[in-house]
Amino acid sequence: MVLPSNFQRLTTAEQLFVVIDLERVDRGLAPYLGLTANLDAVARRGAAGNRDPAGTGAMAVGLDGAGTIWAEDYSVLMADFGWMENDGWQGSLRATTNVSCRSPHGQGCWGHRDIILAVDTRHGRNCQSCVVGAAYATIPGVGRDAAPSGSYAAVIAQPAPGVHPRLVFSWAREVVPFLVSSKR
Repeated sequence: MVLPSNFQRLTTAEQLFVVIDLERVDRGLAPYLGLTANLDAVARRGAAGNRDPAGTGAMAVGLDGAGTIWAEDYSVLMADFGWMENDGWQGSLRATTNVSCRSPHGQGCWGHRDIILAVDTRHGRNCQSCVVGAAYATIPGVGRDAAPSGSYAAVIAQPAPGVHPRLVFSWAREVVPFLVSSKR
């Protein structure tokens, strides 16, 4: 994954969106269009509560639906690693970090990855009109020597037909011009 040259100047929520889209683009999938204020607010409530966001706010969703992801970690890239590379069965319940993954072939395994790569993977759809909400909150450490960590949350949704949410941050406008490779 090659980060855009402006990555360090982006907010943590914008960085989260960029990393999610880079996971898609690097696999030949269309990028999600951008961040919307409505979905950002939903993600912010999830991040602040240190849990998965709930719903899509006032936005009606289309056939591809919506999905939410959340992680408590120390950086955007560590949260992404957990979702994309460490989200399946790890040999035992104790070793498995995804609390929804209860067995080697459990239904909850790789769910975060599935949401990032395509909202409705059961039907093989690849949402090309999806928009995202992303947020970050600091979670205080527990105990005298514990370091604070971050709560990262995102909502990915396909707007219903005829719904065109305004983007507050877009892949085409704020990311593509800063990518080194022209293939994106």
